Amino acid sequence: MITSSNKILIGKQAIMDYLQMSENTIMKFVKRGLPVRIIDNRYYAHTDNLDRYFQDLTSKENEAGK
Repeated sequence: MITSSNKILIGKQAIMDYLQMSENTIMKFVKRGLPVRIIDNRYYAHTDNLDRYFQDLTSKENEAGK
């Protein structure tokens, strides 16, 4: 049985809406390693991975390594 998840974002607009960021900002983060996959020109992301990316990016441990 296949189940779908409301945590999977399909399309650049869905990712932009979730993160409340512009396309330019999203693309800057994609270049820096935002966990987004592009398959056949369609963007895919999982909300848990996006949240974890920004948690890691803004953590105090990361701040010390600047």
